[in-house]
Amino acid sequence: MVRVTGRYVLASLACGAAWGLIAWLLWPERATAHEPTVAVVMSPLIGLLIGVCFVWIHRLEKAGRVFVALLSLYVAAALFGMCVGIGEWAERRHLGPSVIASAAVIENMIGTLWGLTFMFYFVVMWPLAYFNHQWLGRLARRT
Repeated sequence: MVRVTGRYVLASLACGAAWGLIAWLLWPERATAHEPTVAVVMSPLIGLLIGVCFVWIHRLEKAGRVFVALLSLYVAAALFGMCVGIGEWAERRHLGPSVIASAAVIENMIGTLWGLTFMFYFVVMWPLAYFNHQWLGRLARRT
């Protein structure tokens, strides 16, 4: 049985922070753009949300865990992209009504998923997500 304990929560927060750092390093305009900063700050919470929502992954067979790791990667990437969009909207909202919050959020979410898929980052990040879930599962079972 896998339980969500204090250690599991802290580990999920730490994993989210690490994933946020990876995403920030891969961000194409990180030298000039401030928008990813909001997403990086929110990454630990994204990690916690993914860790808690996907805690059941450890009850699956290996093939199921592999597939669900990909699913969790895309859910986390979508949340990260949404946070980037919120950062973009917050930075540009002073420009007036021409900046539409929902457009900024959706555009950045789709852009993040597009980059994950078509820049083939998922090829490396998918196994990382799988091993991340495995490590969290071992940690949760130990308590």
